[in-house]
Amino acid sequence: MKSQPKILFFACLLLALGLSSCASSVDRRISRNPEAFAQLSAMDQTAVRAGRIREGMTKEAVLLSWGKPARISAGKRDGKSYERWNYVQYQSVVRPNYGMAGAWGWGGGWGGGWGGGGLGCRGFDPFWGMGMGPTVDFVPYEAAMVEFTRDIVTAWSVPQ
Repeated sequence: MKSQPKILFFACLLLALGLSSCASSVDRRISRNPEAFAQLSAMDQTAVRAGRIREGMTKEAVLLSWGKPARISAGKRDGKSYERWNYVQYQSVVRPNYGMAGAWGWGGGWGGGWGGGGLGCRGFDPFWGMGMGPTVDFVPYEAAMVEFTRDIVTAWSVPQ
């Protein structure tokens, strides 16, 4: 019966991990940065808790509300410098799985191509022909954009 304490430990660990994932991303960011959250105005605190942003917010407020951006770029408009934060999300795309990745073709070695001799293949699925079902790819797309001038939100957009 020595394995019973181990099973109980792992069951408790899984329960704790499951419960910790119940907190929203915004709540986790606020709990990790309570000082930054406390410095926000009441209006910005309400917006952050709701996962929204508004013109006039600081970068810290946007970080608390939306998290770190996928890409940061800088530019100039009308002689004024600005910074743009782009946020990315992923769309799942389901494709049928036919087993063989790539195609057979004539060429020199793996990958095919013209010239040389022999058959080439760009990839192999070990379950080919076994009816293993579809493949799911996750394709990134721009989910939101925020622009800052002097570290203050001056523009933002999200898809409709």
